Amino acid sequence: MSTATTATGSAPSRAYLDLLEATTRRRALAFEPLTSTHTGAPEAAAAAVRRAAAEGRDDVATLAGVVHDLAEVAFEEHASVAAIADLLTRHGIEVETGTHSLATSLSARVGLAPGDGGTGTIAIVAEYDALPGIGHACGHHLIAASATGAFLALAAQARDLPGEVVLLGTPAEEGGSGKELLWREGFFDGVDAAVMLHPFSYDVVDHPFLGRRQLVVTYRGVAAHASAQPFMGRNALDAAALNYQAVGLLRQHLPPSDRVHGVVREGGDRPSIVPELARLEYYVRSAHPETLRDLSRRLEDVAVGLALTALDWLHDGELRAAAVADFEAAGGVVDVEGYFA
Repeated sequence: MSTATTATGSAPSRAYLDLLEATTRRRALAFEPLTSTHTGAPEAAAAAVRRAAAEGRDDVATLAGVVHDLAEVAFEEHASVAAIADLLTRHGIEVETGTHSLATSLSARVGLAPGDGGTGTIAIVAEYDALPGIGHACGHHLIAASATGAFLALAAQARDLPGEVVLLGTPAEEGGSGKELLWREGFFDGVDAAVMLHPFSYDVVDHPFLGRRQLVVTYRGVAAHASAQPFMGRNALDAAALNYQAVGLLRQHLPPSDRVHGVVREGGDRPSIVPELARLEYYVRSAHPETLRDLSRRLEDVAVGLALTALDWLHDGELRAAAVADFEAAGGVVDVEGYFA
């Protein structure tokens, strides 16, 4: 006979969010408009782009709705890319998709390329992947539509552009590092500056974005019957549980700009079997490349240390010697001579 118990957590207090929102409103009201020493485009050209954007408003709204309803996840945004490409094609613009090793990448170009005498290349970046099981909670349908609409408004003035404008469709922002993969393949080569719009509760000029890496930790233990011979097993889930707790303790010692959050992806099949495999996935975020590398190394050290602890790797003489050498090189002291004899 089995029973099931379900518990629902209480709603967190909104006190901090309410205070933050009130502070943001006060700052927004006190904000002075930005000024620039650059004159920008001539007013006639700017007005023409604004008119083109207004004329394309319905197409942009329709595209946003289509991408929203499709809600395709990372690397699977085929219909979303097709919808963007179809709108561009209807405006007489040549589109490339599936380049640079990703099937759901997209690019289109208008204006005067640098090789033809243009002054430079500006990229407008689009995103279009959704979150699994949630949909477009981050508003990528709006990012895709606004980027495409801005590109089309500029394309209407292509003959008068002093340089080149490219629309770059980047898949898999939600957990797939699509932009990094494309960058490594040369997708952004020749781009002098890239711009994009991200939906938010307020208009923000300088948002504190964080860089992110993904860490997948896989522990492999030894399966055994959890009742008859548990002593013959090495529990991979134990290592995963300790890892999760260790990362939680590490947060106390992180800089204020760092964030770490993770889930357990796998942790065994049945309670009667000592789990042979467990897997965790973390998002590791920090404000600077240097601090992101440092945080990544710390989480890698946690992962290895918990493998040594929970999976009995210390009985592997070669691995134990390497672990001890690393520990002592960092200033630690190991004095367990004879313990493993």
